[in-house]
Amino acid sequence: MEIGNENMSIVWPGTEGFFPFADDGCGNRYIVNPGEADPLVYFYDHELHERESLNVTLSQFLAAKRAKVGRW
Repeated sequence: MEIGNENMSIVWPGTEGFFPFADDGCGNRYIVNPGEADPLVYFYDHELHERESLNVTLSQFLAAKRAKVGRW
């Protein structure tokens, strides 16, 4: 996915300038600052309007092993 105006146009308050690259299926987003070479990953809770650093870089986040989760 290319980072462009279309991808950056729908933002929650407090996430301006960040790029949403994933979500949790409940409206919350994983976001990064696209201006950094290997940015820190943040989790943004849209109900609480809070952005929290996960203290991992995007490359670490993408390399982490994922657990298989079943559908409800």
